[in-house]
Amino acid sequence: MKTLVSSTICALVLFAGTAAADSKCQDFTIEIDNDYQLSGDPKDIKVVDLEYYDYEDTNWRNEVLGDQIVSYHDDVDEWEKNLEYIGGEDTVLRVWFRYDVGAGWSSLHSVDSPRFRCIDGESIRIVVQ
Repeated sequence: MKTLVSSTICALVLFAGTAAADSKCQDFTIEIDNDYQLSGDPKDIKVVDLEYYDYEDTNWRNEVLGDQIVSYHDDVDEWEKNLEYIGGEDTVLRVWFRYDVGAGWSSLHSVDSPRFRCIDGESIRIVVQ
């Protein structure tokens, strides 16, 4: 009987630990501020994609942002996301963007946020420069 109770408690602890570790970071706001310049010339950017690093599983996860144009020094653009598997954990956000070249858009570029803990309902501002 003692062994059965111990086994059950161990199984519950392992299951609870896995569930907590793989929880979502819900209603998290990502703010993008465009300060991007090329040789002193201000550029509009098109935010294409967002990745966030899952340190527990050691891989990058993807969130599509939908080709949103962010004007230079315009209001900050925001996205509210539920980031899976990293609730309450450290992560880094990587913003993929293109800049306006006059007759289209550049190749892809990226900027990373500092490492931070993803907490439900909080936000981070990433400055693209």
